[in-house]
Amino acid sequence: MHLLNKFKDIDNYTRLSIIIIALGIIVRLALVLMYHPSGDACWHLSVARFMADNFKIPLLEPLGREVFWEPPAFHFISASFYKIFSIFGANAAEFGFKLISPIFGSLSLILTFMILDNFFGKKVAFYSTIFAAFLPINISYGVIAYTESIMTFFVLLSIYLIIKNKYVLGSAAFGISLLSKYNAVFSLPLIIYLMHRGSKRKEFLQKFLVFGVIAALIFFPWIIRNYFNLGNPLWPFFTSVFGGYESVETFKGNNVSSLLNIDNLFTLYLGIFGVPEGNYQNIFFFKIPFIEVLFIVWLLATFLLLIPALFCSRNKTAYPKINMLILIWLVPHLLLVMLYVVNTGVAYSRLLVTVVPLFSAAWGLGFSYVLSRLKKFNAIIFFVLAILILGFIAGEFVKAALAGKAWNFYEKDFAWARENTEKDGVFIAGGQCLSYNLNRFTLNPTAENFGKADYVWVNQNFNLDRRSILDRQTLSLVQSRNYKIAYSNGQTGTIIYKIK
Repeated sequence: MHLLNKFKDIDNYTRLSIIIIALGIIVRLALVLMYHPSGDACWHLSVARFMADNFKIPLLEPLGREVFWEPPAFHFISASFYKIFSIFGANAAEFGFKLISPIFGSLSLILTFMILDNFFGKKVAFYSTIFAAFLPINISYGVIAYTESIMTFFVLLSIYLIIKNKYVLGSAAFGISLLSKYNAVFSLPLIIYLMHRGSKRKEFLQKFLVFGVIAALIFFPWIIRNYFNLGNPLWPFFTSVFGGYESVETFKGNNVSSLLNIDNLFTLYLGIFGVPEGNYQNIFFFKIPFIEVLFIVWLLATFLLLIPALFCSRNKTAYPKINMLILIWLVPHLLLVMLYVVNTGVAYSRLLVTVVPLFSAAWGLGFSYVLSRLKKFNAIIFFVLAILILGFIAGEFVKAALAGKAWNFYEKDFAWARENTEKDGVFIAGGQCLSYNLNRFTLNPTAENFGKADYVWVNQNFNLDRRSILDRQTLSLVQSRNYKIAYSNGQTGTIIYKIK
């Protein structure tokens, strides 16, 4: 009753924002019930499970990739959840560490409202929260087990604490964000601006010194670890500068021509609206009736949703502030995208998750202006907005349901391997996701690895992770060696050969 009374006493925009955030949290928690890890998430969760089971940080253990180099905050927290939930059984443990992204994604929504309230006031913060809560990329990375969820939370926490002049706590939060993902460093210009704002030179230098020392004490042990183990503090990046351990994962940073590829802009756009990896081909992965028509309708809906953002500059009071934030918050992250394009050839939309509050602010300012100019049509505008939001949410649920069903099709194969092979057994199996699903070490299908493995996973139709499909030469090698078939499933097409 006391909480209900407090809720009634707060202002309308804060109260409405709480409702929106609560709905956003419900959507994320509902999606996690349907979600099955894929892509990098498989690797992150395999590492977390290994840490929980073995109480150590992996390095060269074959957990879906050759090397574990990623800053480990996400994995530490996930491993802790896995261990706690394992009290209630293996299934509970698997569910436990899938809660990390929904929890931190939900907390980031709260911080988004609080930060934008400080910048633009409660009205704009409320409208911005609507956009942030239901933007597909923000829903996706508030559900899937990627490190962006924790990094974004701690970056936003650092920004909020700096705004509130809590520099020591803000420094610690930023240090943890760096220990979640290197990309956090691209939010540093905004944080420096916030510390410098309203401070005299000496005061600013003192603040920045404290900030730097605390953040470094948290983050530096990890890059020192990577330097001694991999020969490069920032491995796998900048190997052309620092050198270091040689692997297929290393980035040389010499793919400059990719910056001229216009397709990368389309990839970014699609990724922001929930297309996995921003790859339009993923839209047609599942055979859905009228998918081409649905795609066109969906694309038009994305354009319609973005219309209010075009009017953000009409707010003359907020215009200089939003321009400043674009310069010191968005531009560094666009440089980050370009850095990845040079290294990988691909523009990853997840690199922009940290600046979703800025996108939301631009949308909120524009939406506020549109409502003020079209007062007679406000009811219609909110109705159209509700339809768009429901459509995007439905898209996320359909995507999760279809992907979950596709992965569950192979669950009998995964279960047999978990129940009938040695816990320390090693599989020849490419890609990141078989290690997670089999709960076994996996080695890439190269000739030299066959002598190190106990089993070979063969499924030439396993399109969920194409890197697991054997090339013709390797498949012929497996078949010519007369390995014993330990398991076969005609329905899924899976064969597991026993080597030793």
